[in-house]
Amino acid sequence: IYGWRSMLIRAGKFLLIGILVTGIHLAISLFLVHFFHSLPWANAIAFIIAFFISYLLQSKVTFGNAYSLGKLSKYAFAAMITFTASQAVVYLCLYLSFSTRLAILLSALTPPGISFFLNYFFVFGKRPNH
Repeated sequence: IYGWRSMLIRAGKFLLIGILVTGIHLAISLFLVHFFHSLPWANAIAFIIAFFISYLLQSKVTFGNAYSLGKLSKYAFAAMITFTASQAVVYLCLYLSFSTRLAILLSALTPPGISFFLNYFFVFGKRPNH
């Protein structure tokens, strides 16, 4: 039974893992930009690494699912949506001449909210009871 209570518990787990993965994303992005990689490339590389860490942790800890190619494919599709949003923020920040650190922070904070709902309802198929 997946009611609203279950969704909130999973959201809490998702948030904690998301904080960890966002920290990893930020650290990798800052490291790569520091060594003269462009911000869009740094964000892309950091996103890909964070994606795999996130899939492994979210599958087991948040949603209690076994790893599968089908779930990974759906997770990748959801990640492409969130990656597109994150890259859009990067380019918007560059266009608006935001500092690199602010652009990295904003781009790393963009995916979590979008990602939770895509994963909860689409990837792992949890539906709240009415």
